[in-house]
Amino acid sequence: MWSQCSRDKRSAVSRSRQAFTLIEVMLGTVLLSTLVASGIHGLRIHQRQMRFNEHRIEAVDVAERLFTLWSNQPDGVPIGSVGVIDSERHWFWRTQLIGSQIVFDQPVWVVRFEIFENHPIPNTVLVSVEFLQSPPASTPPISGPSSMPESEAPEPTEPPT
Repeated sequence: MWSQCSRDKRSAVSRSRQAFTLIEVMLGTVLLSTLVASGIHGLRIHQRQMRFNEHRIEAVDVAERLFTLWSNQPDGVPIGSVGVIDSERHWFWRTQLIGSQIVFDQPVWVVRFEIFENHPIPNTVLVSVEFLQSPPASTPPISGPSSMPESEAPEPTEPPT
């Protein structure tokens, strides 16, 4: 008798577990949709980062071409200038004097060159290079071995919008 009762309970339990309840289905759907949504979000972030990295690689190529062009000109790199690289993609370049130093008893300027884009985020720097350039002969000599104080450095110019 005892075994008959436990057998009936086991068969009743096994029959009731043949289907999922509505709460279990809803919980499974919520978990699955959360996983799918987080996967799509991660994919979008990855695609955006890949696009930005592709832009940076392309900007390095553009910077190399600009430096090659400027190195073949007698004036060299135009300091304190802003120019358009690609107006459709909102790419611009900018150079600015950020300091001066004495290197091997010769005065040199420290110049920053940047390529940036203004879309979708304004003033996103793609490439930034600091280099040394000899000042023109008409420039007065630099006093002291240290670089120019920040207070004397020229103000950066705003890119065209």
